[in-house]
Amino acid sequence: MDRSLKIRVKLGNSEVEYEGPESFVQKGLSDCVDAVIDRLSIQSATFHAQESFRGSKERGIDPSSHLRKEFTTNQIAIAMGASTGPELVIAAAIRLGICLGKESFTRSEILDEMKTAGSVFRPTLSNNLGASLQSLIKSHRLNRTSDSAYALTAREHSQLLSRFEPE
Repeated sequence: MDRSLKIRVKLGNSEVEYEGPESFVQKGLSDCVDAVIDRLSIQSATFHAQESFRGSKERGIDPSSHLRKEFTTNQIAIAMGASTGPELVIAAAIRLGICLGKESFTRSEILDEMKTAGSVFRPTLSNNLGASLQSLIKSHRLNRTSDSAYALTAREHSQLLSRFEPE
């Protein structure tokens, strides 16, 4: 019979409490703690990015020219709550287009970025990449700039940048 455990983990201002079967602690607790730590690191990175953005604006620098290079596709996907192919493609496009400043990127670059999002990526997503890209083109979130290159639409780029603007 499974014993019941109660655990409380406090990290900075965040706290997670669990009460339940011991078997979960043995099998799933490390994944849960990893997810909490990822969320906290994203919140911290977002705060620092906002501060960087604010400081750049005050100094008359275009903040999008050097914005958040330290963000990984995995962090972006987690922050977005990405769970579908198109959502992970957008997370990869954010990394390539906004974080790394690429004007366009290839299907291969998108797939390589998607694969770095270990907490979200599944092999079936690469099998359906073509359908995901077509869906994003039809919904005007991505543009096809050539036979093998894509870019965020101006509207999508602007909306994504506004997520980090200081309030």
